[in-house]
Amino acid sequence: MQGRAEIVVQVRAESVKTARDWTGNVLEKWGQDAYVAQVVVSELLTNVLQHNGEYLGDRAAPPS
Repeated sequence: MQGRAEIVVQVRAESVKTARDWTGNVLEKWGQDAYVAQVVVSELLTNVLQHNGEYLGDRAAPPS
């Protein structure tokens, strides 16, 4: 493994793919299997979006 890597993304739906792809690229450069990490990153960011009301799907937005 190679040290530390960091990414900051905005809380919006497009960021899930951005972070997932970035994770895969970094881990592949480090010679590591990226699949599980990419799934975890996708799930974590999707949860953030769901709980911030940014990614609502069929649900109604919480009252302001």
